[in-house]
Amino acid sequence: METACTCCSWLRALILSSAAALGLACTGALAETPPPASGNAPRTVVLMQLEGSLGPAAARHVREGLALAVREKAQLAVLQVDSTGGQDDSVRSIVQSIVDSPVPVAAFASPEAAQVGGGAIWLLYASPIAAMTPIAVLGRPTPAPSGVMLAATPAAGDAPQGAATGGNPFPSTAQSLAGLQGRNPGWPGQAMLDQEAGLRAADALQQRVITLVARNVTDLLLQVNGRRLSTAAGPVQLATQRTQMIVFAPDWRTRLLAIAADPTLARLLLMIGICGLLLELARPGLLLPGAVGAVSMALAFYGLRFLEVNPAGLLAMAVGIGLVVYEGFRPIPRTVGLAGAAAFATGAMILIDPSASGSDSQPWIAAATSALAAVFLLGITRDAARTRRAAPASDVPALLGSTGELVDYADGEGWAQIRGDYWPVSGMGDLQPGEAVRVSSVEGSVLRVAPLRLKRGEPGTPRGRESSAEP
Repeated sequence: METACTCCSWLRALILSSAAALGLACTGALAETPPPASGNAPRTVVLMQLEGSLGPAAARHVREGLALAVREKAQLAVLQVDSTGGQDDSVRSIVQSIVDSPVPVAAFASPEAAQVGGGAIWLLYASPIAAMTPIAVLGRPTPAPSGVMLAATPAAGDAPQGAATGGNPFPSTAQSLAGLQGRNPGWPGQAMLDQEAGLRAADALQQRVITLVARNVTDLLLQVNGRRLSTAAGPVQLATQRTQMIVFAPDWRTRLLAIAADPTLARLLLMIGICGLLLELARPGLLLPGAVGAVSMALAFYGLRFLEVNPAGLLAMAVGIGLVVYEGFRPIPRTVGLAGAAAFATGAMILIDPSASGSDSQPWIAAATSALAAVFLLGITRDAARTRRAAPASDVPALLGSTGELVDYADGEGWAQIRGDYWPVSGMGDLQPGEAVRVSSVEGSVLRVAPLRLKRGEPGTPRGRESSAEP
């Protein structure tokens, strides 16, 4: 009986041990088994928007967005383009970023009625995928940006058959970009010569300027799914269905750069800076005009370093300021100051080339701000000259009876050179600049003068003005 119980106990212990060993083996196997592939992990697409002028802020925005696409291992980076171009350096930088990107880029002329032209055309040519909405329009391009470094320029035999050059005046970069993505290298040159260039989406697709027409970004992602593209990192195959969209908005630094590089604001800050500093020099001790002028000048020069400044504009502004200030130090005919103000206004207007800088501002804004600044500048210098030449009240009575020469006179007021200095004068009668005058009375700090005819050689006679004396 005892022997039977002992056998049962041993049998029960053996079964429990086997079960425990089997459990440990299964646990170890599960621990050593790698997790299943994340085939359901969300794929990402980075979306960026480029609107208006393509300046340094747009170039920085594209660089930052493509860097995000690389970090997120995005399937595609989409550039929504609605621009007519911009600065050559900025367009070149954006094109270079697209060419060097390991993540494929799709340049999409959208929203629905987008107008793409100028340097922005080359964003479509540089991108592996170029798309348009059905009613978007491609305008006249500018010459292709020079200096773009291509990782591998295709041979001439790789270009699409029948892609004629069409008299392209800039074949090097244009044809290299066209051959790199299999586009028509002849259309940009033909469009530049066409005065009414405008290419609809259907025609652009037929002429191989773009690769597809899409209604929106979702339609674009559906059409490019499964396509095999060449990038700087090698060939990739797109998987753009059921993707997570990352909308990359400009950060505060990019927004600040866009404001600083605005041509209208840069010109306005420069005008405020010049007038503020001159007002401080004319009225020492005010402090506020000098402080505002210094800050405005600093901000203006920060913005101008991103813009294409016309040297002729700077020269005209400098000449204008010189003429206006010269009139303040020497009361010559007022037409000199007016000419200086006109030169200053003209220089301010042509200081920044709107086409080269990609400015969307209206010319009348530049004309209005330049004219107002010129008038203010002229007023400051004339007021400063009037203050500087005002004589102390104690010295004025001593000039009674003195003679001199009228150097400027209009509407009963002017300036006369008396005893080597210039004095504000008033008079009656038909007085002309260059005429000899005598101080007949004193009214405050203004000398009242009358025409004079002195005997030849009489003391106080202006040189070259001697004549027979009056009885």
